[in-house]
Amino acid sequence: MLNAELINYGDSGLLIRFSEKYSEDNWKKTHFLTNEIRKENIEGILSIVPTLTSIFIHFDLLIINRANLIDRIKRIMEEINDKKIVLKSKHYKIPIAFGGEYGPDIDLIAEEVNKSREDLIQSLTSIPKQILCFSRGPMMESPINESVKRVSSPRQSVPAGTLGIAFGQISISSMDAPSGWKMLGQSPVTLLDPNLNPPGILSPGDYLEFFAIEKNDFDYYKSQPIERVDVGNE
Repeated sequence: MLNAELINYGDSGLLIRFSEKYSEDNWKKTHFLTNEIRKENIEGILSIVPTLTSIFIHFDLLIINRANLIDRIKRIMEEINDKKIVLKSKHYKIPIAFGGEYGPDIDLIAEEVNKSREDLIQSLTSIPKQILCFSRGPMMESPINESVKRVSSPRQSVPAGTLGIAFGQISISSMDAPSGWKMLGQSPVTLLDPNLNPPGILSPGDYLEFFAIEKNDFDYYKSQPIERVDVGNE
C-alpha cells in the first residue's frame, strides 16, 4: 500500500503529500494515485491538482464530508502495490522557434550557462523531456546542468506556447500569462483548447521531443496538430 501524509486545508481542501522534496519515486506515486482517484469518479470532488510530490483535492463538503473522502482515498491507497507503479507514457514532437522575437532571452541564457546558442538549442532538442506536472503548461526538468535565474522584472504577459526556463526547470505556457521565466522560444501548436473535451492531450509522464523550426515556418505549424510518435513501448 502507499503511505502519505493527509493534511486538511480549510473546510473543503485536502492535501496528500508523499514528501516535501522531489524524487522520481515520489513523483510516480503522486501521479499514479491521482489517476486511480480519478478512475473512482468520487461524487463531490471538484478538482484534483497533482504537483511533483503532492496532490491537492478540492471537494464540495455539502456532497461529501471530509471523513468519508479520507476513508475512500485510504482504501484506494491500500489497494496499490507501490512496487508495481507504472505511469503510461505517450511521445509527442513539439516544434519550437528559438530566439528572436519568440525567444528574446536565448543569448542571455546561453551566456549564463556558458554555452553557445547552438549548443543550448542542441541540449534542448537532443533528448525527449518527460512532463513532471502542469502549472500554466507542462513542466519538465531542465536538460542544462546549471540553474537559470529568473528575469529581474517579470513580463506582464508572454504568449501561449512560450518555452521558458528558470532554476532547474523548463515549461511551455499553454496560455497567455505573466511570467518571470526567461524565454527560449515559442511553439506555434495549441496545447490547450477550452472548447474541447478534454481541453488538452498531454499528461504527466508523457515525453516531449522538441525540434527547431525557422521563423518562416511558424505559421505553417500553427495550423498543424501536435504530432504523436509511436516509440513502440507505449
